Amino acid sequence: MAEKISRVILFVNDVSNCAEFYKKVLKLKVIGKEDPGWTELNAGSCSLALHKTGGKGRGKFHNNFKIVFYKKDVKKAKISLEKKGVKMGKIFIFDGMSFCDGSDPEGNRFQISDR
Repeated sequence: MAEKISRVILFVNDVSNCAEFYKKVLKLKVIGKEDPGWTELNAGSCSLALHKTGGKGRGKFHNNFKIVFYKKDVKKAKISLEKKGVKMGKIFIFDGMSFCDGSDPEGNRFQISDR
């Protein structure tokens, strides 16, 4: 199904502070621009994205991460996964990219995305 892991998203309370940590300690470089709500860093074969969480804790999800798999045709991949019994959310289009979230059997979130 997936061609490669393109991104790992960490949901954090303080994007700027975490970005500084990854830049200084692991020497990762920022991709694009830094933002208090989202910063993406080059981690080699995939990127590490820091996404602002909605407050204390992890909200309605039981983990603070999401693995993103690249797939050129998100709609086709979603249909294929659903035929295999995977619960998938709706497809969103944002800033020129399409993406769709799903969960593994233990509730760990993943995403398929054309970016």
